[in-house]
Amino acid sequence: MALRRWVVSLVLALAACGGSDEPEEPIAVSTRPLAGRIGGQAWTFAHGETTASLSSGPKYFTSLFGDGAPGCGAYSTADRALVFVPKVPGDYPFSTQQTGTFFVEGTNRIAMRGRLIVEQVDAASVTARVHMIADADNEIDGEFVVSVCP
Repeated sequence: MALRRWVVSLVLALAACGGSDEPEEPIAVSTRPLAGRIGGQAWTFAHGETTASLSSGPKYFTSLFGDGAPGCGAYSTADRALVFVPKVPGDYPFSTQQTGTFFVEGTNRIAMRGRLIVEQVDAASVTARVHMIADADNEIDGEFVVSVCP
């Protein structure tokens, strides 16, 4: 009898330790303008662009800047975010195939957690929303529009 109770207790304990078969909830992505923290400092999206030489495949190499003049060819040395944006509208959870990068003081911080929602793509611009997280000091969330540069 004691052995039977011990076995039942063991089975119940092991069942309680098991993980859930439920998939993780997708990371929420805001519809507010893109903002957050980069390098531990408050950051707000000012402008962005794709880089044609790095965008020949199914994704645009996209730079998101918090300062500087807008327009193709504009550049900033300040902290920024980089993300490959698919050229097809859709919902893209971050994975080993879809990540973002925070460029902070010359160092890359990879965001493996996140979600990108591409809303509209045309010859002139891309409209999307992203929530990307590398750590507590590097997280941005919101909507952005970038120029598609030749």
